[in-house]
Order: sequence, then C-alpha cells, then structure tokens
Amino acid sequence: NNSKSLMDREEMERQLVQLKKENARLRQERQEEQQGKRARQRNSPRVKNEIEVDEGLPTPRGDIIRDASSRRTDRKRGNQSDTSSYKQPELGARTKALLESSEGRTIWVGGEDTSKSVSFSIVGAALPDARQGFPVHLFSKNDANTNTAAKAVAIAYGKLEARGMYIGAEISFRDTRNELTFKIVQLEQPSDPSEHEIFTVASKTDYRVLAGAVAKNLRDNKDIRLRAIGKTAVYTAARSVACAGEYLANEDQDFICVPFFTKVQLDNVRAESTCVDFGIFNMTE
Repeated sequence: NNSKSLMDREEMERQLVQLKKENARLRQERQEEQQGKRARQRNSPRVKNEIEVDEGLPTPRGDIIRDASSRRTDRKRGNQSDTSSYKQPELGARTKALLESSEGRTIWVGGEDTSKSVSFSIVGAALPDARQGFPVHLFSKNDANTNTAAKAVAIAYGKLEARGMYIGAEISFRDTRNELTFKIVQLEQPSDPSEHEIFTVASKTDYRVLAGAVAKNLRDNKDIRLRAIGKTAVYTAARSVACAGEYLANEDQDFICVPFFTKVQLDNVRAESTCVDFGIFNMTE
C-alpha cells in the first residue's frame, strides 16, 4: 500500500509538471500573437489623417479642425452657415429674414456644440484673411444652448482682448421668446466695467422685470453689469437684454452687451466660482 501511494503521488507530480509546461507554452503563444498584432498595426497605413493643431488658434474660416474623414462636405457657398450639430426647426419669418439679409457668418448653436468650439468661429472672423468676417450671428434656443452661446462670446472676448481687439453682442429675440440671436460685432475698447453697478440674476428672476431695470439705467446713461451663475440664470440675463432692446426700440438709445467671465467668492463655498457677467454699455452719442 505504501508503495502504491508513493506511485500515485509521483504520477500526480508528473502530471502537474506537464500542466505547468503546457500553461507556459500557451502563455508564450498568446504573447507572441499579441506582439505580432501590435507590429502589424504599427506597420499598417492609417485610416484617418491625423492633424495636430493648437486648439487655441482658429483657421481663417473659423472652422473647427477635425480629421479629414469627419470634415463636413455639405457646407454651402456664400453666407457661411454651420449646422453641424443643430437640427434646424421650421424657420419663422424673423429667422428667414435674418438669414437672407445678414452678412458675415451664421452659427446654429446646438446641443452637441461646446462654448469652446463655437468661440473658434468667432475668433476666426477677426483674422485678416477670414473669408467671412464680422458680424457673426449665433442662433440659440432655450437655456442650455443660450448658455453655450454666451460663454462662447465670453471666451472669444478674452482671446481677442489679449490681441488688442474687442467684440460685443447685440442680443435680440427671433420668432419666439425662447429663440435668441447674438449678433457679434467689433468694438473700440469699451470702458472698464469694474465700477459698474452689478445686478445679480437668479434662476427665478423675471427677465421682463430685469429688462425694465436695464432700460431705466440706460436712459439714465448708466452702464451696468448683469451677473449670472448657471445656465438658467445666463439664459434669463440674455433674454432680459433682448427685452430691454425692445423697450428702447422707439427711443434714441443704443447699447451693446459684452459677456465676459469673472470669479466670485460665494458664501459657504470654499473655492471661487466662475460666473458670466453681461456688461451693458451705453453707445448713444
């Protein structure tokens, strides 16, 4: 019995050694297969044309740089219109009139757009060799897209200010109170807004009441700032500017809006918060 047990133990040890050798062989084969696959991938031609660019620099046309395989091929000649991520609704009369009469470039701001990507097209209009310059029209709808548009203008303002150029926006309604147009134009250097009275905009602020305050200050020849944190507050601020323009439509009052970023320290919040300030500048001579 002792002899049989010893033989069984030796047989088990022999089988275990064979299993270890087989596992080692399979592991080596898998490693060689993976190495061969990586080598084939390195030597194979690229499917896409990779383009390395400085994202901070737009192209002369203001396009967003993409791989060649993903470039849009449906861009219309003439008046430049970017509809890459925005499904255009049935156009109303005011929107059609804007598209037919506007010069420069028109950008539909959609849910897939980012404020950074839209800002490229704005900055691109300022380049000397831009095919389509200012004005730049941003078409937005509802709070999220309007927030993207306002932040895009603020980003572009910061980039251009560093180069000694300045822009502002004329904000207006289109066919409904939910549709806004930012008409972006070049400006002389605006006055320093740091001394302007600040109106804090909350998500529940009535934009019509706020528009009345904006119009009153403009009639009194006062420049002000609207401060908004969050997409709903930014949307409210933009609508109030558009509504103030309607209140002053029949008066000899001309003004421009300059969205820009600023940091504030909120109560019970350790880190500083970034907000969008809408500088309202009286342009009446």
